[in-house]
Amino acid sequence: MHSTAAGGNRPRRRQAAAPPGNRRPCALLAALCALAASPSALAAPPAPTQTKVAEETPHPGEAHAGYRWARGWIVRINGPEVVIDLGTADGLRRGQELALYRTVKAKHPRTGKELVDRFVAGLCPVLDVATHLSVLKPDKDLIAQLAEGDLVECQVRAAPAAAAATPAPAARKTLARKDAASAKDSAAKETAAAPGAGCPPAVACPP
Repeated sequence: MHSTAAGGNRPRRRQAAAPPGNRRPCALLAALCALAASPSALAAPPAPTQTKVAEETPHPGEAHAGYRWARGWIVRINGPEVVIDLGTADGLRRGQELALYRTVKAKHPRTGKELVDRFVAGLCPVLDVATHLSVLKPDKDLIAQLAEGDLVECQVRAAPAAAAATPAPAARKTLARKDAASAKDSAAKETAAAPGAGCPPAVACPP
């Protein structure tokens, strides 16, 4: 038998291929590297679209002297009747006329923002009024434009200015005693300052 010399042509051993289960970490690492290299993958998600709501609707005009604007909302629509959350506690009275607003919503075609605003739908008098609620009865065309949550406004009498507080009876008596004592002290000082005041009867005082 011939022995193979050192450094001769020896048969090379083939490395066994990695089983399929060991290839998954490499594929996952490659996917992570691709995501890290992509700037779009790291970009922050778009901000949610915000809804612009006009909570403060401009009043139809300045309130008349001695009046103020009262603002309320439609809380219920029951057939031909509309219930609002204004009553006598808010200065409302039967027969008073209110402005009713209709809400309009629209989605902007370019920005995608939802816009909400209010427009005057019409006027309607108060049919019945209680402490915190009132009932209106608009015509069919007007009530068709309204929905629960719509705005109503009217002018009510402003609260009168608070009168100056009058002192209690006990306080009035104390003030009266202080005034009497002050007047007595003033009279005593005037008497002491007069010529001849305080002289003994047997001694002649200067004129």
